[in-house]
Amino acid sequence: MKSINSPMFLVALLALFASPSPGQRTQEAINKEENSAQLQTRPASIADDATSAANSGENDFIALNERGMEQVSAGQYKEAIASFNKAIRLSPQASELHFNLGVAYSYLKRYEEAIASFEQVIRLKPDHLKALTSLGEVYYSLSRFAEAARFLNRAIELNASDALTLGRLGTVYFQLGRYEEAVSTLKQAVARQNDLPMANNNLGSALCKLKRYREALAYFEQDLRFSPETAEVYNNRGVALHELKRHRAAIESYRKALSLKPDCAIAHFNLGATYFAVNDKTNALAQVKRLRTLDPALAQELFASVYSNLVVSARQA
Repeated sequence: MKSINSPMFLVALLALFASPSPGQRTQEAINKEENSAQLQTRPASIADDATSAANSGENDFIALNERGMEQVSAGQYKEAIASFNKAIRLSPQASELHFNLGVAYSYLKRYEEAIASFEQVIRLKPDHLKALTSLGEVYYSLSRFAEAARFLNRAIELNASDALTLGRLGTVYFQLGRYEEAVSTLKQAVARQNDLPMANNNLGSALCKLKRYREALAYFEQDLRFSPETAEVYNNRGVALHELKRHRAAIESYRKALSLKPDCAIAHFNLGATYFAVNDKTNALAQVKRLRTLDPALAQELFASVYSNLVVSARQA
């Protein structure tokens, strides 16, 4: 049995400070809202230095920063980068200008340049919480999980009660195969904010890795109370149900996942494997047929299982 890919990261890249209402807004909408929410309305280092603000150069780079924020909000990321770079040339010590530049690079997936910008923020202001969490996000996007964990841990040292950062760190631990730490950290996250998007799902996925399926099921169902239209969670719930030998309930969970996401190859595979577990080869082979157009390798694996009398055990990608 397969879970849906690896557990989903809690929120998409750089939607760093959202408080979404799960099931009510799409992630795309959340990301658009966060474009401008993340950018600093006025660089903090400039505001803190207001006593020396009486020169036209400062006014120039404040205007350039504001223009860059407007350009990011409009999706004009290349133009925003130009604006922030001009502002930085006028005020190279303003840490928030470097932060905003990093955000713009990130939206273009120019991650190495984003890292350089965020690291410059840290050099200027070592306790810059948003830069630390942003570095964690970017390193996660590059699958450089050890580095992501390092910066997220530094962020938690500054703010140990931040549920979103705890959730991110727990998911990074999952990717590193540190499942016990993933469970511990994600439990802290959901204890602080039990409706944190995908945190319950990720916790359930980590518990499945530890074969603690009954606990995992409870967290998948908790996630579905907040995000009832999430195919990935229904798929993962099905995995836990299958391992608990509740095959009919698992079948219904996979069918629900596929009603939400009809082309989800892993859910088709899991549904076919569970049909096979209840000796329903007709429906199992129907899933093989569907998989041949979606993922021929999975189709062959399922077909071989049916005709070799193999039991397909629970596996998470």
